[in-house]
Amino acid sequence: MTGIVDIRDGQFDVVFPYSPELVAAIKALPRRQWSPETKSWLVPIASRAALEAFTAAHGFTWTPEALNVDPATMPAIRGAVTVKGKTATIRFAYNPDAVVEIREIAGRRWNGDLKVWTAPTTSIRQIMSFAVLFGLEHTDLDALPDADPVTEPEVAFKKGFFHIRFPYDRDLQQQVQDLPTAKYHRGSESWRVAETASIDVAEFIRNANGIVDDSAQTLIDAALHDLERVAASRAEDAVFECPTLNGVLMPFQRAGVVYALEALGYVLVGGIWQPARDMAPV
Repeated sequence: MTGIVDIRDGQFDVVFPYSPELVAAIKALPRRQWSPETKSWLVPIASRAALEAFTAAHGFTWTPEALNVDPATMPAIRGAVTVKGKTATIRFAYNPDAVVEIREIAGRRWNGDLKVWTAPTTSIRQIMSFAVLFGLEHTDLDALPDADPVTEPEVAFKKGFFHIRFPYDRDLQQQVQDLPTAKYHRGSESWRVAETASIDVAEFIRNANGIVDDSAQTLIDAALHDLERVAASRAEDAVFECPTLNGVLMPFQRAGVVYALEALGYVLVGGIWQPARDMAPV
C-alpha cells in the first residue's frame, strides 16, 4: 500500500507508510498539516488540485467520500467585495471555510469594529479567486488591473539568529517554516533561524530573491559559496580539455577533475588551469 486519501472533519486525510521522499513531497502542498493524533497529513479542500497531482505521482488510492468532494461545489455565502482607493473591503456571512481561505490573501486584515475584512488591491488575483469560490458579489474588482503581490523577504542577523521578515505570503511562509530551527518571534514580527542553518537560509534567499542586510551578508556569501561547491561536487559533466591525456574521460570524470581543481584553488585562464595565488592582481 502506497497511501490512501480519505475525508475527515472537512479536510482531506492522507495516510501513507513513512518515506522520506513522500514526506518531502507532501510538504510542498499548500497549508498541509501533520496530525500527531491520527498520524496522518491533513490537506484543505481548496488544495485539491495540488493533492491530486501529488497522489497521482505516487499511486495513492482515494476513498469514494474523498473523490466526491469538489472545491467548486462549496456553497455560496451572502457577501460582497467593494473597492475604495487601494483597499478592498470583503464582507460575508460567517463561514469557517471562508475564514480559512481569506487568511491566505496577502495583506488581509480583520476590522473588529466594522466586522469586515480588508486587503490591498495589489492582491487582486487572490481576492478575485476568493470571491468566485464563495459566490460573493465582486463587480468592483472587474475594473482593477490584474496584478500579483510583490513580496521580497528581508534577512538580517543578530545574536546567533537570522531574522526573516516579509508581508504575509502563503508560499514564502511555507518555505520559511520548512527551514531547520525556524520559529516565529512575535516580538520582532520575524522568523528566526539559527546560524547553523546558514546554507538553507542562503538557498531560500536565492530562490525568493531576498534582500540581505549588511549584518547577514558575510554569512550568506560564505553559505552561497558552500552551495556552489556542493552543486559542483554533484555535477555529472563539465568542460575539461587535456591534449596530453592518454585516453578520454567520462562526463562524470571530467566533472570530478574540475571540482578537484577548483577545490585546490585553481582557476581557468585562457584555457589553462593556474593556481589563483600566481595570478597578478588586477
